[in-house]
Amino acid sequence: MARNFTLFVFLLIHNLVFAQTWEPVNGPFGGSVQSMSLNTGGDIFIGTQGGGVFRSMDDGNQWEAVNEGITNNVVWALTVSPDGNVFAGTLGGGVFRSTNNGDNWNVTNTGIDDLNVTALLATVNGYIFAGTASGGVFRSTDNGNNWTQQNSGITNNYITALAVNESGELFAGTFGGGSFRSSDDGDSWASIGGPDSCQIPLCYKIMDNGDIFVGSDFDDGIYMSSDNGDTWSHLPPLGTSSNYSVYEILELGNGDILAATYGAGIFHSSDYGNTWNNENNGLSDNKVTTLAINSNNKIFAGTFLGNAVFSSDDNANNWTLANTGINAVDARVIMADDSSENLFVGTYGAGIFRTQDQGNNWLQLNTGLSARFIHSMAKVPNGNLFCGADFIDGAGGVFRSADNGNSWQEVNQGIIVSDVTALASNLQGDIFAATSFAGVYISSNNGDNWTQINNGLSCTYLTSLIVNSNGDLFTGSNGCGEGIFRSTDNGASWTLINNGLTMTDINSMVVDSTGRLYASAYTFTGMGFEGTIFTSADNGDTWTEIATGLPGVYPQTLIINSGDDVILGTSTGVFVLQSGGSSWTEMSTGLTNSDIRALALENNGYLYAGSSGGGVFRNSSFLGLNPNILQADISIYPNPFSDNLYIQLPEDIQGNFIFRITDLTGKTIYSQNQSERSFVWNGSSLPKGVYILSIESNGKVIAKKVIKK
Repeated sequence: MARNFTLFVFLLIHNLVFAQTWEPVNGPFGGSVQSMSLNTGGDIFIGTQGGGVFRSMDDGNQWEAVNEGITNNVVWALTVSPDGNVFAGTLGGGVFRSTNNGDNWNVTNTGIDDLNVTALLATVNGYIFAGTASGGVFRSTDNGNNWTQQNSGITNNYITALAVNESGELFAGTFGGGSFRSSDDGDSWASIGGPDSCQIPLCYKIMDNGDIFVGSDFDDGIYMSSDNGDTWSHLPPLGTSSNYSVYEILELGNGDILAATYGAGIFHSSDYGNTWNNENNGLSDNKVTTLAINSNNKIFAGTFLGNAVFSSDDNANNWTLANTGINAVDARVIMADDSSENLFVGTYGAGIFRTQDQGNNWLQLNTGLSARFIHSMAKVPNGNLFCGADFIDGAGGVFRSADNGNSWQEVNQGIIVSDVTALASNLQGDIFAATSFAGVYISSNNGDNWTQINNGLSCTYLTSLIVNSNGDLFTGSNGCGEGIFRSTDNGASWTLINNGLTMTDINSMVVDSTGRLYASAYTFTGMGFEGTIFTSADNGDTWTEIATGLPGVYPQTLIINSGDDVILGTSTGVFVLQSGGSSWTEMSTGLTNSDIRALALENNGYLYAGSSGGGVFRNSSFLGLNPNILQADISIYPNPFSDNLYIQLPEDIQGNFIFRITDLTGKTIYSQNQSERSFVWNGSSLPKGVYILSIESNGKVIAKKVIKK
């Protein structure tokens, strides 16, 4: 048989780390929109926090990712030049340009020495301006090919917003330094407005009559100037008793004004900003960051940490979700329910989603779920689902569902008031909740009552919680310099078990079928986070680092498959440690967002990875997903082996077949035609190591991992 088929077998066998490419699944849809821009043809572009750029060419009904050539997927700014070129400003990757409506992009950073681009502006004369987080303003007069720094007169180089009026005068907002104006295409700037003006402008809106409206940060509302920014007045608060941070201001065709706020949705004024009304009917997200309107007067609202995009056809009186195709959710937990083939994804901001067809279709499950910032999920022995959430916007803690997630009920019982970072249950049905600052709680009656169980917990800032087959509990802490605690009496008391831990901030733990523990730990180095993995074979009494193959990564989540292979999600991708192995292998090919926060493995073999702002990905490296993989098993013993290996094939293998041994590079070590379903092979001459035994019959294959000791 051809070598490429051997390699094909190698890539798909059970319980091994392979190089199968990740692919994004069809949802769940949503994400964090940081920027929005329309071209003259009505195409809409959005920049997201982790998912890159998405484009809609049909009024927001369908979206597609258009990131070919973009190497940084945190897109904070977008603009379209008069000739139709699209520019994307990224946080850390600088500026990218597309000359074909987003189909492809090229980096255009020549002359830009600060690659954290926070604002972009294209003017009618073809100049492009880029505001940055520390380098001030840069200008390009040749379509982005070259840039020059234009900061003369600017005293604060953190640029928050850029705008231009009909006379060609430029306005630049700074973080803490107010507004600056330029009348010479950015050659020089002058401070405007004085100390009574908005000091942190988040957006400018030049009205049709030339008035300037400015949205302010830190709940400071809106300022207005009728003299080109020389003097400013502070408009009445948007809310009846409080003001808000305003991220975008939009003037409608009838002169009405919309204000997008962070925390209160959208406000509407019909009297030029003197009074405001909330216009949130159908708008389920309250953190609105962008607004835009097309030539048909259809309004689009981009939201942060939620469902991404909403649209309105009636001057913002009603809003409709318009996010189909936007794969940019921040997935913090994925839970596979093997008994029902359901897969649940808990997101940070958009609540919980469920798929029953391997990610092809999703249903949002937020009925009764007032908390949308989900950190943890668990299914308990009675079939109920529990989720743990951060306390944001007045809701959080523990929620319970008795109907497969279709509806939820908050079950904090007034006891749990801290973010719930991890959930676990034992065989008796006890439920345990680890919290971010209040330790561990236990419920023995399905969440109806909770009791705090912190005896011996010298650190109550917890991040992870697991139960082994003996019922022992393990919880990881951070911020205290303590590490890991163990309870052997169902949480009644805890003991610190950090012998061997050289890092004590723990963010994930798992246990394999033999009871071996794995814990991911991290530290802050001054240049960022990095970490390692520790393992314990004695129930946590001692720990040993196992980090070969992990190049200074920041570990974030761990899972174990049925063959005791360990799968690790990090800030830079996915790594796998084979059962019994001592080094990690990366498997990140195809991940367009490598900041992996959640992992889950379904019993059908699909491995899922949830990213920070880049949606959910799927990989078929585990188990026999391909129709060319026989859904049958081989009896192999002993394994590990030293000389003879006894092989017994299932009855559905009939006639001649090929028996093959390959190494982990796919190289064939031994191959022979066979017809007997029971036979012995002598491998005494093989060097010690891990090999793949495969049976190829009628174009299909069974494969197993074998270890020569």
